Amino acid sequence: MGRLTNPDVNAAGLSDFAALRKAITCRQHDLYFVAFDLLHLNGHDLWDMALEERREILESMIPADIRIQFSQALPGDAKCRSDAAVNIEAAHPPTG
Repeated sequence: MGRLTNPDVNAAGLSDFAALRKAITCRQHDLYFVAFDLLHLNGHDLWDMALEERREILESMIPADIRIQFSQALPGDAKCRSDAAVNIEAAHPPTG
């Protein structure tokens, strides 16, 4: 799992969805994929493995210098991160 993104950010320093849409249609070379989880590998379901183990496997599979980046783990628990993301989204709704 991951997300498609580009290096453009808005004035608040957040990902710019309008710039991402433009890159998808006009500037594919600016796009990159940020990978953060691995749920299947070679036909095997990895869902029952611990997240940390899946991320270790994923990190080992991503070579340097390609348009796939490994997302480093964020500190804190998932609930705190989820609440923070909701607060950021509420304060800075997407444009365009």
